[in-house]
Amino acid sequence: MDGVTESLTTDLSRISGAFVIARNTAFTFKGKAVDVKKLGRELNVRYVLEGSVQRGGNRLRVNVQLIDAETGNHLWAERFEKPIADLFDMQDEIVSRLANTLNAQLIAVEARRAERSPHPDATDLCFQGAAWLNIAECERALALDRNLAGAHASIGTAKFFLGRSGETEAHMEHALRLSPRDIYVYIWTHFVGAAKFWQGADAEAIVWLRRSIEANRNYPLGHLYLAAALAHLGELDEARATAQAGLALNPSFSIRRFRTSIQSNHPAYLAGRERVYEGLRIAGVPEG
Repeated sequence: MDGVTESLTTDLSRISGAFVIARNTAFTFKGKAVDVKKLGRELNVRYVLEGSVQRGGNRLRVNVQLIDAETGNHLWAERFEKPIADLFDMQDEIVSRLANTLNAQLIAVEARRAERSPHPDATDLCFQGAAWLNIAECERALALDRNLAGAHASIGTAKFFLGRSGETEAHMEHALRLSPRDIYVYIWTHFVGAAKFWQGADAEAIVWLRRSIEANRNYPLGHLYLAAALAHLGELDEARATAQAGLALNPSFSIRRFRTSIQSNHPAYLAGRERVYEGLRIAGVPEG
């Protein structure tokens, strides 16, 4: 649990605007019954994340609860289970899923808090906007206006993360027809390329990923995803050159760091990520 706590503290500290208590202070409460309200006052924090780790056979289970330190109310709880294989990879995945989920949950909680404020400031309004962008009613938006390219693209993106990558292309194609010179064309084409890659259609993925790079040559992930797809097709020289182009744009990129940016815990999505890691590895992207 100490490793999870340490890594999670690091990842949560990267959330914009977050104030996270240092790991050494957190470790002093290990195994102790804690008065959450008192703890919140003493440390001047709004939320407390409690958790436990259980091991049974070849599986590891992590239980977590997010608690409002002002009221003591439980705001969110989740259980994560993984087979024990490579301990560090498993820990990285659990931490990544926790950090990403908590980021969304904290935004939602802060947005609800902001809604109750009689005089919301810029930060309050920002949280409300971010929550709408996350929890977004794109289908409702399209019912009001079928020509909203961004709404079509958002639905395609959401379906990709929900493990329905086969449905992504149609939504992105619609967005591209409505706004062929949109500033987000490189993102839309990138997601189609990723969706194709997830489905094992590597040759088609390469076509779309090249379109993404043509639209924006300064997007590191475009080069890196293309490198992974090329690697799976056996085009090793081009894969390595393309990976180096991506690394030149983002020198700190590594496979281990990339593992911390998981946006979904859907099994189909996670399976596709494994293909990306493998392709990046073949293309010469550093592990850590």
